[in-house]
Formats: sequence, C-alpha cells, structure tokens
Amino acid sequence: MAGLTCLNDTLYVLRCRDSDQIEFHVLECSAPPRFCLRRCLSLPRLYRDDWNDLASSGKHRRLYVSNFSMNRIQAVDLRDSSVTLWPLPDAPCGLSITRDENLLVTFQEPKRPGKVMEIDGGSGSCLRKLVFEDGVLWTWHTVDVQHGQYLVSHGYYDQHNHCVSLVAAADGRKVRSYGGIRGSDVGKLYVPYHVTVDRRDGRVYVADHHNGRVVILSAELQFLGCLASQDRELRSRPRRLCLDLQAQLIYVGQDDGTVTAFQL
Repeated sequence: MAGLTCLNDTLYVLRCRDSDQIEFHVLECSAPPRFCLRRCLSLPRLYRDDWNDLASSGKHRRLYVSNFSMNRIQAVDLRDSSVTLWPLPDAPCGLSITRDENLLVTFQEPKRPGKVMEIDGGSGSCLRKLVFEDGVLWTWHTVDVQHGQYLVSHGYYDQHNHCVSLVAAADGRKVRSYGGIRGSDVGKLYVPYHVTVDRRDGRVYVADHHNGRVVILSAELQFLGCLASQDRELRSRPRRLCLDLQAQLIYVGQDDGTVTAFQL
C-alpha cells in the first residue's frame, strides 16, 4: 500500500508493488462501510516504490503522487485524467494538503535532517522550503497543523529518533515530541511512517509501522490509546492513514494491500 486519500465519496488507493494504477473506490454505505471499485487510472511513468504517497485536493480537483525514485510529483487532473510531471530537487515521500489547499511534500534523507516543501497545488511552483533542526531525522510524513506548526513522523533503523514531533513552521525547531526510543511500550514508537490529524479536536493518529498498530495521541502528543493492532483488527502492518470526516471513518492501508475502515 503506497498511497491512500479520500475526496468526497471516493477513496483513492495506490498500490505500487502490484501495479502502476490508482484505484477509484466509491463509498456505498457507511455502516458498515463498503466500497465499489469504479475504475483504475494507469500511470505508466510511475516507478513502483512503496515509499511513494498519494494526496488529493478538492479545490484543484487533482490527485498528487510522490514518485520517490524519480524525484518528481505526478499531478493527475480528475476532470480529464491528464498527468503533469513536476520535477523536484530530491526524493519525495510523504504528501499532505495544507489548510490553504497547497501540497506539502516531505523529503526523506538518511541520517540527515528532513525537509519539507510547500507547492502551489495548481501550478506546481514552490512557495517555500524548510529544513528541520538536527534532531528531526529520517522524515516520512508532514502535516500542517494549527498555530504555525507542522506535525512530522520520523525515525528509522537507529535506536533513537522514532518520534512524532511538533515542529515550528517558521524555523524547523522541534517544539514537542512523542517517542524517541525504539520500542512498543507506552511513550515509544518504532518507525512511525504516517500520521493524520483530526482538526476538530486535534487528535493525532500514527501508523506505528514496525509495531503493527495505530496509536492515538492528543493534540499535546499525550498517549490516549491504540485504535487497532496487527494482533487483532489489522491483517498486516499499517502503512498509510486517511481521515474521512464526512463519513466519520478512518482508513488504514496496510502492507498486504488491504484497507480497513474504523468508525471514529
């Protein structure tokens, strides 16, 4: 599962390991949620990589795919399915949409501070760049939150730095973190790949990948519980998260390509 995003009544799924296609699934009912595959959009120029990501903008009526191995974004116009290639200076991984409907791109650089770039969702032009401070390494995904802050998931093979951090959007300074030591106990994470934020109450959902669970944190990054785990509700490790506030659902995309929906 390389990407997961929701727009109106449609769930978009990117499965880069199995194909070069985006799947369009229509939500048929919300209790229990069921989906019908409407169609597939082929992306023949998409290099298969499960470090890619997928985001969508209602304002611009576009899907965005980060092409990690080719240093570019593929912008798909949902009106005519045309694809525009936006070259980037480095390898993009995580994608999210800001409150202004711009595209926020996270760059992952091994053992070096991560970077984000805000891109105009219509033209693809760069609006601003930010390099995080030294303690924010192995960045995977960044989300724009309130009060001039970003929420960043970061950490990989090393013992330390497995965190979800609030970072000042002005200068990349770390304000607060959850995690820091690799592990499965409360207060610890192990490769947090993806995050999503419920902007109504500030709750944070973390795809704690190597621990095989979805962790729920408060807006202050305090532990509230686990939404689901590989031992029970999930079939494999969680990799991508997507909130659907209209249907009151959270979708969890997993390593084996399945999507599980949970009621908020």
